[in-house]
Amino acid sequence: MKNKTQNTLVYDFIGTAFCLVMALVLILMFSGCSNDESVRPVGSMGGSTEETRIYALSGRAGDILPRLRKPEGSENPAGFILAAKGTIVTVHELDSVTFDTTGITFVDTIDNDEGRFEFKDLSLNSPYVLIETRELYDSVYVPIDSTNMECVPITAYRDWFKAVVDLREKSKISLNRLTNAKAPYLLNYLAEGKSFDEANQLAERAVLESLGIYEDLGAFENLNDSITELSFVAQLLFNLSMLDTINYGLQLPIDFSIPFALPEAVSDFSDELKKFYSNALKAVEYEVAYYARRNNLGECTESREDEVHTLNHYWGYFDVVCRSKKWVLGFKKINHTEGTMEDVRDGKTYKTVTYNWAEGAQTWMAENLDFTDTISLSIDSALRTNLSGNISYYLYDFDRISSHPQMANRAYGHAYTWMASMNLGYDDIERTVFDTCVVWAEKGDTSKTYCNSAIRESLPELTQKNYQGICPDGWRVPTWDDWKTLLQNMGTEYGVEYDKVVPALYDETATGFGLNSIVPAYTLEIITSNSYIYGESANYDVSSIFYISMSTLCLFDDIFVVADSTIYTIEFLAGGRMGFSFKNEQINDFSGTRELDFYSKGAVRCIKN
Repeated sequence: MKNKTQNTLVYDFIGTAFCLVMALVLILMFSGCSNDESVRPVGSMGGSTEETRIYALSGRAGDILPRLRKPEGSENPAGFILAAKGTIVTVHELDSVTFDTTGITFVDTIDNDEGRFEFKDLSLNSPYVLIETRELYDSVYVPIDSTNMECVPITAYRDWFKAVVDLREKSKISLNRLTNAKAPYLLNYLAEGKSFDEANQLAERAVLESLGIYEDLGAFENLNDSITELSFVAQLLFNLSMLDTINYGLQLPIDFSIPFALPEAVSDFSDELKKFYSNALKAVEYEVAYYARRNNLGECTESREDEVHTLNHYWGYFDVVCRSKKWVLGFKKINHTEGTMEDVRDGKTYKTVTYNWAEGAQTWMAENLDFTDTISLSIDSALRTNLSGNISYYLYDFDRISSHPQMANRAYGHAYTWMASMNLGYDDIERTVFDTCVVWAEKGDTSKTYCNSAIRESLPELTQKNYQGICPDGWRVPTWDDWKTLLQNMGTEYGVEYDKVVPALYDETATGFGLNSIVPAYTLEIITSNSYIYGESANYDVSSIFYISMSTLCLFDDIFVVADSTIYTIEFLAGGRMGFSFKNEQINDFSGTRELDFYSKGAVRCIKN
């Protein structure tokens, strides 16, 4: 009995141990099926065994770009370029150790016009996946074979977007141009043995730095319906891809006019056009950053503040300066003092700038004069007469303002006839009647004299240092010598000849002068040839859609009145398409005008007595 009892105890012990072991196994099995996201698959911790789990994935395939202009009939608030209906979305499982594809795939087809896709039940051994899209092309025709050149239609696809994600971290993603650019970097860093999080951060940084961007702009997969900084990076990548696609050997155009325009220039624009304008400003920032990187300038840091470089571009040159940790169009800052003045005649306030040159100080209005009073009794009668009917907004192509009244604002001041700016009346004009006679020989060797009477108008030569003209008390119309003093001293500051320094006048931060070129709103007819840059259809509603000017179209043309009757006006960057570089070769020599008489028009920059 004792032996039997002992055997029974042994059996009982063995049975109890077996039950405990089985219970432990069951616990482990059920824990492996737990929905607790903090539990990582064994394979992800370096083991060779991976466990199956169910994941969900949804998102949208397409680029979310800032709107630079609006296609006809578009309701999109942003510049969506979405994957077309019929696009195939494939999810490839990646080994959690090697990150190679395992052969397990899931396929779906986008069945909507919003580029959206969804996978509800992804049974995977690894949480890491590669997601790819293939967009269906229109049918293409190819020969049957080398001996039969008859063409037959076939279905063709193009690889478009891809992304590598950890489904434990992201179950809703955006597949876009940024994730596409990041994917190869991410896989390379993973192959080097870096953790997924570290590889992900390094990959995003590599993409941005390749474009000259040195700040964290957020996760690429989070690009959604709202326009963020990443949208402008996507726009830059899109523009570059379009240039590669058309294979014209072109370089990305930069609109040199927009960054140096007054904010008031668009004050009367529609809300939509104002948004296009602000988007264009930011787009230029990223384009400049890209070219700075392309020219190996490196990062603009605090220690490099005010450092300048001249960059070579397909269409010429442009200068960039390190300013507030970004490379921007512009020049180094020279010493100047900014202030304001009030024209007591009408209460308008103007910015001013003072330079302390070796030969004495100059204080200029840093804005164009905008005086239009033709009513007040305090205004000289001759000036009142001349102002009436002799003022236009300061834009050489006045017809453009007439057809687009939203351009009519005081951002650029007014253009005045030389007589009005000098406060000279028609009684000051000297009129001389003279006859022009010509002798003509006729038949029979006779000749007749034909005479024609004409009136020649002229003004006495006038070059006065202190000619107030239309300027307020204490200020005067500058002479050519005043302008030349300004340009020569600035040329000395920048190490260039006076006739090359003009672009620096447009950089208000650098010089304080605030010379501002016109930022026109062009209608479609002018820009359809550039539609490939933004990849949109040329089918627009011309009557209502405007577009901020591009550098290939914008002509800088600033004309100013001077108090010299032998010169009348001077002209800057006449017909120069580039600007903002001291290598610009299209700068006027300041010795001529368009009309060469006292009816010529120009803006007025008063100088302090």
